[in-house]
Amino acid sequence: QVGELIADLMKRGRNPTVGTSAADLIISIRINANGESSELACRLADADVAEIRSRLGISVFGEGEQTIQGAVADLLRAKKLTVSTAESCTGGLIAKRLTDISGSSEYFVQGFVTYANESKSRLLVVPAELITTHGAVSAEVARAMAENCRRIAATDCALSATGIAGPTGGSPDKPVGLVYVGLASKKDVVVKELRLGEVLSREQIRDRAGKIALNLLRLELLGHSG
Repeated sequence: QVGELIADLMKRGRNPTVGTSAADLIISIRINANGESSELACRLADADVAEIRSRLGISVFGEGEQTIQGAVADLLRAKKLTVSTAESCTGGLIAKRLTDISGSSEYFVQGFVTYANESKSRLLVVPAELITTHGAVSAEVARAMAENCRRIAATDCALSATGIAGPTGGSPDKPVGLVYVGLASKKDVVVKELRLGEVLSREQIRDRAGKIALNLLRLELLGHSG
């Protein structure tokens, strides 16, 4: 889809040259401009940057070395909002990424790693009967985790993640790579079902689930539902 939206900018022989690559769920767009001076080359490159941003809109989260968590941190700071996390399959990865950034105490309040079902009930007050009825890996549990996490931590928003990272633990109904991520805000609770696939490694599934959860929060902070 990205390639289709900027196909004309990637034509051979054009200056600047524009290309795309994808790795670990992130699509990168490279712009290389040539000019008689560095100022001219910069102007050509900047014009393409502006055009690409216009076409791709909120899909663009940053330039250079910017990360999803960095973009989320900037938005949380700008809006003076706080966040907490309730994680199962990601094992604290979302909290780690949010706190990798210096000064993260401005927006990050608390994280729960509730891997066992008992801990989901004890720490996040997820009803045991909800887990029994729907399973720990379910939209219902992801919703309860996010909603209760936000309430317990007293934050403006909260992220949750529960899933099967593999390589074991999958079933025909709930295969490896099935993850539910939730976002609770003052406005609503949103849950997304992810089917990340059984061919990915445990590390890849956790990595992608974490990035998708953070992007869900980024879109919410921009005023768009994920």
